[in-house]
Amino acid sequence: MLVRLIIFDVPASCLWTLLPLVANERLNASTFEFVMLSGATGFGAVLALQMPLRATMSWNRFAALGSGAYSVVFARMAFATRFDVILVLTVVTGAAWVGVQSTWMTGVHSVLPPWIKARAIASL
Repeated sequence: MLVRLIIFDVPASCLWTLLPLVANERLNASTFEFVMLSGATGFGAVLALQMPLRATMSWNRFAALGSGAYSVVFARMAFATRFDVILVLTVVTGAAWVGVQSTWMTGVHSVLPPWIKARAIASL
C-alpha cells in the first residue's frame, strides 16, 4: 500500500493540484477553457473504463503501463504551452489515472479475504 502511495497516488494528485495553475499561469485560460481541461480529464477517465486493453494483459503489466503513460504524459504537459496539446494530454492522463486506480481496486478486492475487504478498499 505504501508503494502504491509513493509510485502513483502522490503523482496522481499533482494533476488536480497543478491543472488550475497551468491553465491560469501558462495558458491564460478562461473559466470555460479550464472547465474543458477538467472535462477532458473526465472524458479520459470514462474511456479508461471502456478499454479492451486491460483484458489482454496482467494487472501488474496494465498498472505499470498506465503509471508509465501517466508520468510521460504529465512530464510532457509540464513543457506544453498550447491549449489543444494540453487538452489532449489531459484526456490521456484521465484514462491512465482511472485505469490504474480501478485495476488496483479490482486486484485488492480479488485477493483479500472477505473479513478485511471493506477496510482495505476504504483505505484505497
